[in-house]
Amino acid sequence: MAGSSASEDLVRLRSAEGEVFAVPRRAACMSTVVRGIVDGKGAVDEVPLPVTEYCRHHDGMPPPEIRKPFQSPDLSKYGASEWDAAFAQAVHEQRLLHELTLAAHELGIGCLLDLLCSKTACLIQGKSMEEIRREFSIGADAATVECRMVSEG
Repeated sequence: MAGSSASEDLVRLRSAEGEVFAVPRRAACMSTVVRGIVDGKGAVDEVPLPVTEYCRHHDGMPPPEIRKPFQSPDLSKYGASEWDAAFAQAVHEQRLLHELTLAAHELGIGCLLDLLCSKTACLIQGKSMEEIRREFSIGADAATVECRMVSEG
């Protein structure tokens, strides 16, 4: 991909819907997986569109770390930029939050993973186990088994 023409500085990414997007190389390489592909190491089939939007916005420059613990659901109070806080806030559906979190993990985009996990932490903060089960559609049996595993160490 090295070269002097503008078209060589773009990476083509395919969304889950099959759309192809040309993304600046620096933005795409925020993902360690995409960086591996660009460097000739590894493969990935598709990148969800919100992930490419996030990478384009940051253009290769990781955002500041989000400070923890949280006292409010407003992530901008803890180091997230206004744009990042709005990006996380815009993810309303649990399914999309889950898919984006998995994509950030699988693509090695640590700053996006941290942002989405921070949003998840805000969603469960101050809630009872029953409220968390309802929020994330977790059956009582699954939660009981997981709680037992955590308490047993």
